[in-house]
Amino acid sequence: MEHQYRGRVTGIDAQDCTLKELEKFILERNDRVLATQQRYVNFGKVIQNYLQEDIVFASLPCGVMRDLLKFDFTGVDNFRLVGIDIDFESLELAKKLAK
Repeated sequence: MEHQYRGRVTGIDAQDCTLKELEKFILERNDRVLATQQRYVNFGKVIQNYLQEDIVFASLPCGVMRDLLKFDFTGVDNFRLVGIDIDFESLELAKKLAK
């Protein structure tokens, strides 16, 4: 989902490799992928407006929880983010990113 912010602009993926034509097609011209990227943006805007004291958000499956860790929690001192995933390594990375 982050491709739209970096990869589409630079032509470089998250591992600093040049995107192949098939990757560009999938990430930039496939209707289902584009719709999912737009939904990610729209949901992010809505969720950002709900940030308040004592809020609890959950991400399932969470992966590394970028979907919740990207929000601006400025002025919100007491909140809880819950990540649920079967991938232990992702959960460990999510903990590191959260710190």
